[in-house]
Amino acid sequence: MDSGETKLFVVVPVTRLSGKEKNLRDWIVRLSQEVSVLIVHDIQDSSTSRILHSILSEAKNSRIHLIDVTLNSPGLTRNLGIGYLHSDWTWFVDADDLPEISEALAIIEKANKDSEVLIANYSLMFIDAKRKNKTLINSQTLESVAINPGLWRMIFRSDLIDEHKFKKYRMGEDQLFLLNFGIFHRRVQFFETSIYTYFKNVRGQLTSQRKDILEISDVISETVIIFKGANETEKKLIGVVLLRQLLTLIKNSDLNEIYHLLNQGVQKILVFKISELRILLSSFMIICKSKMVQNG
Repeated sequence: MDSGETKLFVVVPVTRLSGKEKNLRDWIVRLSQEVSVLIVHDIQDSSTSRILHSILSEAKNSRIHLIDVTLNSPGLTRNLGIGYLHSDWTWFVDADDLPEISEALAIIEKANKDSEVLIANYSLMFIDAKRKNKTLINSQTLESVAINPGLWRMIFRSDLIDEHKFKKYRMGEDQLFLLNFGIFHRRVQFFETSIYTYFKNVRGQLTSQRKDILEISDVISETVIIFKGANETEKKLIGVVLLRQLLTLIKNSDLNEIYHLLNQGVQKILVFKISELRILLSSFMIICKSKMVQNG
């Protein structure tokens, strides 16, 4: 396989793709020669491997690499892509969404020499039984990143992520990666261009699986540690991430679980200083402001 240097290296974790392969096939088969791709198949069924080999056979591109593993974790699966090939930039995308490769290459061409992360706009495609509705999300501030930390709209300078790894969690692992990477103090360059279409309400989507959502309690504990170690400016943004994780957990818990969480919460509040609680209040106000803007 051709492993020569490229401008952009795209890492795609894949599992249980049957019936959801259209988007992956659409962009893979018309891939630019300026791009290399690593598809990491986390084996959990018998049909996905056949589908992937069919797509690769149709694409006939030596810059597309395929690895089969059994890890049961999107984060650990992505780790195999870090440092796998040399490229200037690395982009993590999901298999059932639609990255706009040409638009990504266009913003790379416009990137400042000292930029460490390129963050672009994206589109949301809502799918239900009756309709499809696409909405452009225009968000170009660090506060917007804290509100919606979508890993897939960020392109990283490759040499800066070589020492960073994703955690084992099946949900929230991308947020921990960004926080450990220090997204809120990096040299970020925003672009108005939309480089990605994120599909919601897709059958079998990980964020719709309750048992994985409840695992986020462990992610919250790690986020608290990162929060307490940050400076005041970053704390406010990390606090937004932390509070949204907590709201997600509460939203998807039953009454007994919420009662247990509240009891734990009273104990955990004691680990925060008064100044940190004030910062968390500021973080909460950022979330409220975002909701008000969304609701018009």
